[in-house]
Amino acid sequence: MNVALIDGGYFVKRLQKHWLPDIYGNMKFWNDKFERKKIGIDELNENLYRILDNDIKYLEIIMDKIKKFDKVIVMYDGIYARRARGKYYKNYKRNRSGINALKHKGIDITQKIEKCLFDPYQLRPLWISEMDMFKEADDLIGEYIEENPMEKITIFSTDGDMYQFLNRENVSIHNFTKTITKQEIEDKIGLPIEKYVSWKTLVGDSSDNLPGMRGYGPQRAKNLLQDYKSFHSIPTGFFIIHYIPAHTVQDVSNSLKKYRKSNNLSLKKVLMNYGSWWKRIEDGKKVNLNKMEYDSLCDVLSEKISCVIEDHNPFLKNQHRVIKLPFKE
Repeated sequence: MNVALIDGGYFVKRLQKHWLPDIYGNMKFWNDKFERKKIGIDELNENLYRILDNDIKYLEIIMDKIKKFDKVIVMYDGIYARRARGKYYKNYKRNRSGINALKHKGIDITQKIEKCLFDPYQLRPLWISEMDMFKEADDLIGEYIEENPMEKITIFSTDGDMYQFLNRENVSIHNFTKTITKQEIEDKIGLPIEKYVSWKTLVGDSSDNLPGMRGYGPQRAKNLLQDYKSFHSIPTGFFIIHYIPAHTVQDVSNSLKKYRKSNNLSLKKVLMNYGSWWKRIEDGKKVNLNKMEYDSLCDVLSEKISCVIEDHNPFLKNQHRVIKLPFKE
């Protein structure tokens, strides 16, 4: 069976655009005319229906170009969907609304669709829709995929979180413009698709207000994950960060230079043995060390260096939980 799973976020974005001010012919244009009594309710309803119908027709054209689908399901976000993830990261998607995820109440997209005289749970005679008030569309899609491993599933979404499903042979993704392939994502991150969630945990996701691990960009995350099966197999010491205060760096720098000189070691040699952090300290630059690097520094100087310690492991574990689909508490 060929199944299309449509992320209801498509309709959220389309309707947001249709209600922007100062755009000729959009929904707000016709609604303003109605409120000024320039048109009647029948003409307003006719235009609202027509505009949304065109959006649905566009989807049908895209789907027809791919294959004939036996089932089409539209998945909507629930209005309290952010709250479950908010227990683990209160600033989840806060960049979109400015509201703590634990207190967030979203827009009921089904009401906006009904205003256009459509049944949001049956946009077309053979389509069905699903919404759970406490789940995101991503989670409904993820649950469906887990429960139906024998179906050929195509996800229609622009959400990058969906890429994690490309580790399944029965799943493909279309972003309403083109098909996103497993190879394309693997080439982008430089890792097997199975490590996508781990990679994103370290890099972060600005669209969902997830900061990732400080100091880890795409390349550094890739380099680390090449040596480990997943985020959970990385030693916790990598994310226990020791911040050496600026007023201490110069003293430590002088000590390292003295150590090299007394042991007749070249800078190239110590960089090979200890890593690039050595040169940063010698140059008097601010440096943040993971636990292993900090322990090496203390061993070299035979003393404990004053620093501020932050353990990022609990935060990263929660962030991984937030990214992994479907979300499970």
